[in-house]
Amino acid sequence: MEETLMEVRGLEKHYPVDTGLLTQLTGGQRYVHAVDGVSFDIKKGEIFGLAGESGCGKTTTARCLTRLDDPTGGEIRFGDDRRNIAELDRSGLHDYRRQAQIIFQDPFESMNDRFTVRKWVVEPLVIHDIGADEAQETRVYESLEQAGLTPVDQFIDRYLQ
Repeated sequence: MEETLMEVRGLEKHYPVDTGLLTQLTGGQRYVHAVDGVSFDIKKGEIFGLAGESGCGKTTTARCLTRLDDPTGGEIRFGDDRRNIAELDRSGLHDYRRQAQIIFQDPFESMNDRFTVRKWVVEPLVIHDIGADEAQETRVYESLEQAGLTPVDQFIDRYLQ
């Protein structure tokens, strides 16, 4: 039986629509329902892809899963202890983000082409203070080998294109 890593139940994200002062004072605030009642499970070791039409809420869902945006409602449970990601404090959120990440639809738009492959792969280790310099370098080499970029020395100092 496959172990569930993440459970998402009834996820909602609503954004307020800018309206006039009178509408807001009379309680007529309107909202865009970007995500409304999304539920799914991600199994341990599974690669999960979220597909759909433009504007259907894929990016908003991913942003809620990583708490780049706070969900309006629902639950996002993660890990063995099934903690609700929506309720994590700053410290808990930092620990969670070391274990979870998203790849946006066009990752090259968010990548700095002035970075070498080495810089891109080591950056999360540096940001999260994982390992000393030598250990980080070893992990970079291992990661590139696992990705099939061998021999590593031919790729590690190239710039993204």
